[in-house]
Amino acid sequence: MDTSPQRKLLSWTEIRTYSDYVRQEGIKQFINLYRKVKDRKAEPFVWGDEIEYILIKSDDVKKTARVLPKNTLLLPQLNEISTKETRDNHGSIWMTEYGSNQLESTPARPFGCTFSAFSTVEANMRLRRQQVKEVLDGENGEVCLTITQLPRWRAFSESLDGRSKEERGLKPLKQSQFVIPKSRFDTVSFYLSSENAFLNDVTAPYDEVMLQQLLNGGVDVDLARNIAYIFIREPLTLYEETIHQNEEDTGHFYNIFSTNWQSLRLKPPPLEGDIGWRVEFRPLEVQLTDFENAAYVTFVMLLVRAIDKFKLDLTVPISKVDSNMKEAQARDAVERKTFFFKETLESRSGEKDTYTQMSIDVIMNGGVTPSGAEFPGLIPIIKRYITTEEHADDTTSATISRYLQLISDRAAGRVNTIAKWIRNLVAEHPDYKHDSVISERINYDLVKYFSDISNGIVGPQHLNNTLSRDYQAGVESTEC
Repeated sequence: MDTSPQRKLLSWTEIRTYSDYVRQEGIKQFINLYRKVKDRKAEPFVWGDEIEYILIKSDDVKKTARVLPKNTLLLPQLNEISTKETRDNHGSIWMTEYGSNQLESTPARPFGCTFSAFSTVEANMRLRRQQVKEVLDGENGEVCLTITQLPRWRAFSESLDGRSKEERGLKPLKQSQFVIPKSRFDTVSFYLSSENAFLNDVTAPYDEVMLQQLLNGGVDVDLARNIAYIFIREPLTLYEETIHQNEEDTGHFYNIFSTNWQSLRLKPPPLEGDIGWRVEFRPLEVQLTDFENAAYVTFVMLLVRAIDKFKLDLTVPISKVDSNMKEAQARDAVERKTFFFKETLESRSGEKDTYTQMSIDVIMNGGVTPSGAEFPGLIPIIKRYITTEEHADDTTSATISRYLQLISDRAAGRVNTIAKWIRNLVAEHPDYKHDSVISERINYDLVKYFSDISNGIVGPQHLNNTLSRDYQAGVESTEC
């Protein structure tokens, strides 16, 4: 979010007067972009990760911890450091996130198809964390954490935003042209391939005029419907200086497209450069340590490779995706909830496919489904894929094994999720009154503890109850 003083951010009332104009121009810009990039194909498969950091300042005298809104001051320093420190682990790129207390980082270069790339992901994450530490005033309590939010943040975050819930897109806009059943932060509503169209079984309103405009512009029907669905929403921010653009720009398109934070996003290539079509996988929650973040990223990419290698089909109806996401948000969902999943992954029988509710343990580690069938498990499938990889060196294989062990242990309940571990910490804190209130002191102690673990000052206590000694050795070897 650009907050530079020379640009005038319009008020919400002013933005709404330009809403239709921005939407219409954004559609024109997308059609122009699509025509230029639609024929790109057979490009090399590359991948990367994106991590968001929360900046926090602790006061050791007052025993408080507050968000630190200084990302615009840190970015020039980080960019200078990252330019000099390319090293052999892909370097880093830094950018601002939506809030001034947040930073976002990615590898400077994507990881390629070589199997050894999986052994460099964690090192790159450690490099990025170290770069932030270099520009923060650690002696005065400034830290960065890879957590979803400050523990006390949820109680007052809405009061800091002057817009209503409707204006922030948090519930259906009943007074608007469309009744929108999902928020901007939700699951996707469409499969984009025609072969999966029969799985699009939820109500997803779209602008029919814009759909026809996209179709006339040569956009295929499935992608056009998805764009027309995204563009029923209004822009959240708009600067006076950027109102008038031309079709060669993409500002109005991304203004709306990039403020729909759904679980999966197809990202078109930019007009300039050699970046291709991208798929952004968004459901992963950021973890406390680089080891955990690397494990989750590696798991996703290995699963993608295994799906491609063995020609697997994991698709389920969108309605069941929605149901799964709703169940996943319940307390201790990993251990207590079940989720719709396909019983047979190796083949597709269309509308005759069977979807069974399984535990995360069975989905990840394999086991017997409620119907009595044997489900192979995603982790065993990944391990089977690794055995087929000719370039799987011993070092990389050992690293991956530790990552998969973490995910297996969490799925089976042998290692707590971050959420459960934090809840237990709060419940055991001497200041907690069992009233669901996170006090200033509890918040301060949590932040200090998180920081000590993230930076290797103390061991990763939240991972210590694993059953695998080799896995624990791997955790200890990755501390900063």
